Amino acid sequence: KNKKKIVGVSRLMADRTANENLGFYSAKEYDLTKILKSGKKCLEIGRSCIDKEYRNTLGLHLMWNGISKYSESREIELLFGVVSFKGCNIQKCNMALSLLHHQFLISQSLRIKAHSEGFCDMNMISAELINKSKAMEQMPSLLKGYLRLGGKVGEGAFVDRHFNTIDVALIIETDLMKKKYKEFYGRTGQ
Repeated sequence: KNKKKIVGVSRLMADRTANENLGFYSAKEYDLTKILKSGKKCLEIGRSCIDKEYRNTLGLHLMWNGISKYSESREIELLFGVVSFKGCNIQKCNMALSLLHHQFLISQSLRIKAHSEGFCDMNMISAELINKSKAMEQMPSLLKGYLRLGGKVGEGAFVDRHFNTIDVALIIETDLMKKKYKEFYGRTGQ
């Protein structure tokens, strides 16, 4: 009756591991030059999934706690990866993509850009016409969680027709993540 069950998983890849093997998954969709040349110790987060029943509860909190501890123990300064919207219909997420463009772009020094073959400009709706509630409804839960922790996005979305997704580059500076985590959850995640 008291069986433990896995409700979430995330693939993590450090820059050293990526360099010694096939590289970062995100590099297939985004030019990572600015991140890789930043001098910051990096960790790619990929394929994060949480059981639907646990997405807005303790499951997400525990996942952040684990990623935070892992990052801190390895002195990671920058987390990055892609977050996917289901489907390739831009109109179904145009409000969300526009909100990301207007309010969540990372600074120029770390602003990675989608490769041209899948590039989609996220600046589709002017800032004053964005309905924030509708934009948030269009966003995947995981993306909203990353944004609450101080996540920012790169330039352009990447339309991945092979996997039937629209992907957005996500970048989190871990110092900011710790501060946001404490504010949101009321403790440091220690």
